[in-house]
Amino acid sequence: MKVVKELGKKIKEMRIKKKISQKTLSQIAGCKRSNIANIEGGRVYPSMPSLIKIARFLEINLNEIMENWPNTDDTPTEDNPSEEEEHPHAKLGEQILSGR
Repeated sequence: MKVVKELGKKIKEMRIKKKISQKTLSQIAGCKRSNIANIEGGRVYPSMPSLIKIARFLEINLNEIMENWPNTDDTPTEDNPSEEEEHPHAKLGEQILSGR
């Protein structure tokens, strides 16, 4: 849960810095205001589409976030590699923000 709390704290910090409301950010992200409150409170992970929209708007580096994104289980699979392999989301932010 440490990652989700850090992510929520970062999103809230950047939202306040840009002087926008949770309602405005929810409209940008395409979700409910209560979802933004839960994300900022570290209670839930944002969906990937919402996270991308939020990160773009708030100018948050997704690479920093995704490097610490937890796997759902420890079984190495194509979608959930072992620790020796690079996590498939590790470079996702860079690719999305660069338009690749």
